Amino acid sequence: MKPFEFASDPGVRRDGTLLDSNFYNDGIWVRWQRGRPRKMGGYRAMSQLANGPVRSLLVDSRNAVNSVHYFSQWGVQRQQFSASGAGGGLEDRTPLDFVPDSRYTWSQAVMTSSTGGSYSALLACATPDVDQIDSDTGGPVYQGNMATGEPLATMICDASHRTARDRAK
Repeated sequence: MKPFEFASDPGVRRDGTLLDSNFYNDGIWVRWQRGRPRKMGGYRAMSQLANGPVRSLLVDSRNAVNSVHYFSQWGVQRQQFSASGAGGGLEDRTPLDFVPDSRYTWSQAVMTSSTGGSYSALLACATPDVDQIDSDTGGPVYQGNMATGEPLATMICDASHRTARDRAK
């Protein structure tokens, strides 16, 4: 693909005002629309409490309450927000046997009961693959109730369910 030049004058201006022009309009949050720079909506900071850097988020919304799980090298934390964005305190859901590591990234999922119950399980796995994203190094799998603030527990996997190929490794 051949690079091309954006036609923009130097400076920062606001869109939708008398100062609207071919100038950048925010300096950081700029997108292009019809050949002109436009302000992006960006984001609203909801909390400065989480241990960071946060590498992954999981949001669960129920009954006008949003539970946000923060996953970082330090572990797992949860914070709840109302529909208006008012936040509560931070709950530490880090497994008791978890050892922090700056190389950790997280994979997580929510499993809901197929029988119609209200229980939803949070499953999470931390793997040391920041330095090598295609690493096949595994990590322990943690689980817990999605609706509580209790620490996650290490999931015990029954080796008898492994395939013959897995057992041969």
